[in-house]
Amino acid sequence: MKSNSFSRRGLLMGAATLAASRLKGADDTIQLTPMAGAVSRDATPTPPYAYLGCYTGGTNARGISVFHYDPMTNALTLVSIVAPVASPSFIVLDAAKKFLYSGNESGAGSASSFSVNSQTGDLRFLNSQGTGGAQPAHVAIHPGGKYLLTANYTGGTVSVFPINSDGSLAPFSQTLAHFGDLGPNAGRQEAPHPHMMLPDSTGKYVLVNDLGLDVTIVYSFDTGAGKLTEVNRVAATPGSGPRHLAWHPNGKIVYSINELGNVLNVYAWDGAGNLGIVQANFSTLPAGFQGVSGAGEVMVDAAGKFLYASNRGSDNILICSIDPVSSQLSVLEWVHAQGETPRHFNFDPSGNFIHVANQASNNIVTFSVNKTSGLITPAGLYASTGPMPSCIQFA
Repeated sequence: MKSNSFSRRGLLMGAATLAASRLKGADDTIQLTPMAGAVSRDATPTPPYAYLGCYTGGTNARGISVFHYDPMTNALTLVSIVAPVASPSFIVLDAAKKFLYSGNESGAGSASSFSVNSQTGDLRFLNSQGTGGAQPAHVAIHPGGKYLLTANYTGGTVSVFPINSDGSLAPFSQTLAHFGDLGPNAGRQEAPHPHMMLPDSTGKYVLVNDLGLDVTIVYSFDTGAGKLTEVNRVAATPGSGPRHLAWHPNGKIVYSINELGNVLNVYAWDGAGNLGIVQANFSTLPAGFQGVSGAGEVMVDAAGKFLYASNRGSDNILICSIDPVSSQLSVLEWVHAQGETPRHFNFDPSGNFIHVANQASNNIVTFSVNKTSGLITPAGLYASTGPMPSCIQFA
């Protein structure tokens, strides 16, 4: 298992340096092939806007950018930039696409709310609340739509915010500190580091990956009080650093990507707070890779047939098939991200494309998805962004 020696702060500073150098220039390094032909589209209409969070603090900082999304060509065109938010590390839209929320890695940490204009895509700032812990790395909306959940990386806490009827955030109803034995990586696991909060479909439970503790913690959730209670925790391999999680569409399997160890764990979920290991320490990196890399995002396609994961350092997207019986993973291929440090990626609403936000090269690169094979190919679409893009979401 390969270790990741860079710090979170070092990763951001390194990304800023690479961003300033422009990856030797788009014409030099990023060679995109124009799309050869039409791609079949699903009959369902797709929303017209995409939202991109970018870290701020340097020159040309953008915060949240609003892009027009063309469902016919998948091209992204910048519409506007939202000023009031600083370093939105993660953004999320509610189910009705009426409100957007961001976790802001600035100062003591905060969460912000915005209303969405469905006609123009513009965002109107509503309010911000302190998260009770620094550097919120992830935000999620509880399935009932009444609460926002934040994982506060540096603060070592998780927080719950009631959502008011107008979409704004009330002060947190709970901030809960993580505790336990730390992992062996002294540079990255010097304290608890909650990295993602993932509710189950019923809303009765919330799963939290903690990079510093090498655990996935399962909380029950009281929807009346807006409070979490720990019911279980599952240990990962020491030093692996659990980062993000993704449900299989059947709701019975969850995939956990581990940043420091560059591995995936597959867990069975019983719906009652218990996780059982199905497959452990499945490498996200190509065989023989010798550099420094840190696993980033993990997602499963809507059909539950394929898993996608990003590697920051080896700078590629891993595509795996999912066994329909065992839910275990098998490698299909690795595809270069067409940029550096692919922090986040997302499917477009049709599922025919994946858009990769490359943090260090300041771009979004679009890949066509073959829904039969699961494989992806560059679609010839490239959008420049502000410095250090962190998260892309589609309305």
